[in-house]
Amino acid sequence: MTLRNIINFAASAGLSVWNFLCKDKMPIGITFLFAAATAVGTYYLAPEINSNIQRNNARSDHLVSSISRINDDIVELSKTIRRYNFSVSQRKIETSDQYYNDALDRVSSMQWRLLDLSATLESDEDSRDLSQFSKSLTILQTEIESSHSEKRQISSDVLKHVTESGFIILDTLYRKAGFNKVALHR
Repeated sequence: MTLRNIINFAASAGLSVWNFLCKDKMPIGITFLFAAATAVGTYYLAPEINSNIQRNNARSDHLVSSISRINDDIVELSKTIRRYNFSVSQRKIETSDQYYNDALDRVSSMQWRLLDLSATLESDEDSRDLSQFSKSLTILQTEIESSHSEKRQISSDVLKHVTESGFIILDTLYRKAGFNKVALHR
């Protein structure tokens, strides 16, 4: 058989199938078979597809919420520490006590948030980044407590380290959320 004969045979077979399915000659049994296949597909596939869509939407909402909360926490922590440092420099003990407690509350909140993020960020590299962020928060907590007992300002270097670790976590969340442009480069 030549290539031309094969092409003619395939075209003829395709035309015959087309005529069989699309003309008035299609048997009722084939129609019922297609209807049953469609019903079975809809019954079994549609719930699975819907479930996957809902799961993906929940993950997406969780990522967006996590990004927003971490951004807010880092900004609020920075503001609180700045206010604490200003109160200490002005020797306003009562005000610095309030900012001290607020800063510790913010750090505790961020540490709990890391537990939530550990379920979202599962790779080894992500775990290392979360661990680094957790360590920087623990160092900051220690710095806040010691600076309060010594009535001195909180070191800006410690806060800078927390901020940098937080940005790495945000960068990871941005990538996981599918943003094309990554916020930070390592």
